[in-house]
Amino acid sequence: MGHDYDVSDELHDGTEPKNDDGPATAISQFVASTRQWPYLTHCTRRRDGPWPDQSDDEFLDDLLLERPERDHSPLAALTRILAEQRIIASSAGIRGGYRMVSFTAAPIAELDSLRVFRPHRARWDFEPYGISLRREWLRSVGGRPVVYGDDSVWRELPPDQQPFFQKRFSRSVKSSSEIDWSIEQEWRHAGDVDLSQVPDDAAVVFVSTEYEASQLRPISRWPVIVLQSDES
Repeated sequence: MGHDYDVSDELHDGTEPKNDDGPATAISQFVASTRQWPYLTHCTRRRDGPWPDQSDDEFLDDLLLERPERDHSPLAALTRILAEQRIIASSAGIRGGYRMVSFTAAPIAELDSLRVFRPHRARWDFEPYGISLRREWLRSVGGRPVVYGDDSVWRELPPDQQPFFQKRFSRSVKSSSEIDWSIEQEWRHAGDVDLSQVPDDAAVVFVSTEYEASQLRPISRWPVIVLQSDES
């Protein structure tokens, strides 16, 4: 196998990760140069209702009292993850109702090409906010790639593998066009992901702007980089 790439090597010229450094100016070129992207990425997204561990009453109080906590943007979700050192599992979109955390094996430089609005969920997928964890670390705590297939594949899976099933093809509600979900290269972890166990050199956080990065660096143990689209 080839060299086991470390994002911090590229961002900091081989020195230890420093959260107060500027953004990576050549992150797209770096990702394109690697033969195998060794990270798995969890993207955050806007949440219209309560957080997974928040009561309805608390959520409504935040809205009515106009508290800062009423912000449920992708950046707010990422800030919450870093502050709590935890990615909370969800059963949304998971057949069987299993609580899972989803990741993609796609390099972060390719997230822009995966970004799409899902009408049936009224949300964008693959927003430019999230955290990438080393593939080998996530595998060591139970993460694994999903099994793509049809209903017959689901029925044949043993119970312990069913949480990792994803139907490969479905139809768009609006256009009736076929969606191939395997393009997402999804991995899953059963239950919450405890980020307090992630080594300092085994993750990288990413956001859309340098201003947002400056907000997160003081609370992040890992490098915070800025993703820039091809149009910027």
